Amino acid sequence: MHPPIVTKTSPPCIYKLHKNAKKREYRERVREVEHAVFIPLVLLTCGGMSHETTTFYKKLAADLAAKRKLQYSEVLGRLKCRISFALFRSVIMAIRGSRSLSHNGVPADILLASRKGNVPRL
Repeated sequence: MHPPIVTKTSPPCIYKLHKNAKKREYRERVREVEHAVFIPLVLLTCGGMSHETTTFYKKLAADLAAKRKLQYSEVLGRLKCRISFALFRSVIMAIRGSRSLSHNGVPADILLASRKGNVPRL
């Protein structure tokens, strides 16, 4: 459930509304059941992201770059590309559904996309 948004609301206010809604919804379960910290990743369809999301991307890219001895900028670009395509695929699946039979509870479309993805792996 998303909070109501007025059309003239600025992106930082939108980020804050969605971040607070996600934290209310998931924080307790994540803390009690999974014993972890919950950081909501808030993205806009126009490409904007919240401060926490930007920090998450930067930290993950820095850690991957150091671990794999790659350039930070290259890793950040690949990371953003992979996550964008994964989100895009999930939206497409949510809108149209699977057009083929599922295999072990996983739609065949997702299995095929994961095997033949054009996005380079990190």
